Amino acid sequence: MQQKGITRRYMWVVFALTTLGWMFDGLDQMIFAMVSPWIMADWHLSTVQLGLIGSIFLIGNASGSVIGAILADIFGRKPILWITALIYSAFTGLSGLATGLYSLAGFRALTGLGTGGQWPVGISMFSECVAAEKRGRLIGIMNSGYPLGFFLSIGVTATIGLYFRSSLGDWAWRLCFFVGAVPGIITMVFMIKYLRESDVWLRDRDAKRAKKEKKSSIAYFELFKPKLIKNTITALVLQLAALMSYWGIAMWAPTFLATQRGLTIAKMTGFMALWVFGAWVGQICGGFLSDKFGRKPVLSFYLLGIAFSSIAYAYVTSPVMLFLVNPMTGFFVMGIFGPAMGYTSELFPTSVRASGVGFAVGFGKSGAIIAPSLVGVIAAHFSIGAGFYVFSAVGVISFILVLILGPETRGLEFEEDIEVKTTEGLAIAD
Repeated sequence: MQQKGITRRYMWVVFALTTLGWMFDGLDQMIFAMVSPWIMADWHLSTVQLGLIGSIFLIGNASGSVIGAILADIFGRKPILWITALIYSAFTGLSGLATGLYSLAGFRALTGLGTGGQWPVGISMFSECVAAEKRGRLIGIMNSGYPLGFFLSIGVTATIGLYFRSSLGDWAWRLCFFVGAVPGIITMVFMIKYLRESDVWLRDRDAKRAKKEKKSSIAYFELFKPKLIKNTITALVLQLAALMSYWGIAMWAPTFLATQRGLTIAKMTGFMALWVFGAWVGQICGGFLSDKFGRKPVLSFYLLGIAFSSIAYAYVTSPVMLFLVNPMTGFFVMGIFGPAMGYTSELFPTSVRASGVGFAVGFGKSGAIIAPSLVGVIAAHFSIGAGFYVFSAVGVISFILVLILGPETRGLEFEEDIEVKTTEGLAIAD
């Protein structure tokens, strides 16, 4: 059933703009990972210093997820969506003007503030205007905008960066940051012009006003009340596992392939494109599968896939085997966000949906903050690949916890003014 007040045409407008916002979010996040071997060489950085920049970015990213989501539940989805797009675009461009380790880390932290806020707000806005029976697949496709943004970052690096590297030196990777800032600014303008506020959020706000309930950040504490606490823990565990595994591997994958598997920059770029292609397929497939078979079985499959592929990616050395394992790793490690984000949005009622998603994503990024530095420290003593083994344990533990705690939410409708329903004994709806 289509959400009340939403035409099919407008649903696709929201889909297009939230997907583009997330795509260029991915572009701006991953440009740093793609140019990091050049930055490392130009500035003579150690693996620990490079990992530190990644972790500082994720501190900003996690903060943005929590702050942006709370503000979206208070003031609405639309304004926070375009403001976060402006923030991540502007500071991506400024990253190209960094003069050293500290200024780059500062610009990346502020970029992270914007990218972190874009995700939970966009997911909440789109999930509130799509029919329940199609929610999993369409959110999976929406999330696939992120790996497409990764493809764009590879394209920018492979063309502009490589072309100007010999003639411009460090201005080659600076130029990549400048180019990365432009699409997000354009998308922000279209968000302001064509998006309207979420009808589901407006109805929830009006209902609370009629009951003379004050809508404030105190609603955040609803996440920890008995009717929602298991859902909150489930969302947190799922996002912690997905984000820690993704950032621990994706942040280091280009450097791993270039330095420990002996690939040239050109070949490394090709392998990363293959990795991202696997991720894109994984996100779309995950969304369709979760609509057909249910959220929990599909997420269990992906979490076990993370456990297996993390070991395989670090272990194989043969170029042929690496060619095969590479997209498989992307399918699970990055592809899990397709089914995971739809599920996470369904675990919370409208009044705290963005806050719930933001809490899970924001605090889940505590693991993501640790992961790049953890891999960097392990790499300093052993190898980058050895650091990837950590994520196998993460996948297995989270699989067990989600299986035990998580409710099944396939087919859940988002409606205003309805009683809290339960599935498998857990509160999951408005």
